[in-house]
Amino acid sequence: MLEELFESDLAEISQLMNEARSLSNAAKTQSAIILYRQVLSRNPFHTEALNELAELLETAGETDEAKRYRQRIIILQPMKNQHGTPRHDET
Repeated sequence: MLEELFESDLAEISQLMNEARSLSNAAKTQSAIILYRQVLSRNPFHTEALNELAELLETAGETDEAKRYRQRIIILQPMKNQHGTPRHDET
């Protein structure tokens, strides 16, 4: 049951990321920003969403907010795996 919820959440996040990228590519910056924030509300460790959101915010002139997201990326990078979930060190 828990695994199904996790897989469902990953699929939803993937869909939101694809939609956000499409909106960003279509110069619909504010709509893309909303979707990236939705991704981060589901997974605050998703560094790809953090990075893309920071880039859009910077483009939109929100440099202070963009800087805060970039700082989160720096903090999280050593702690997460490629899917944006916390990494468990393998020993």
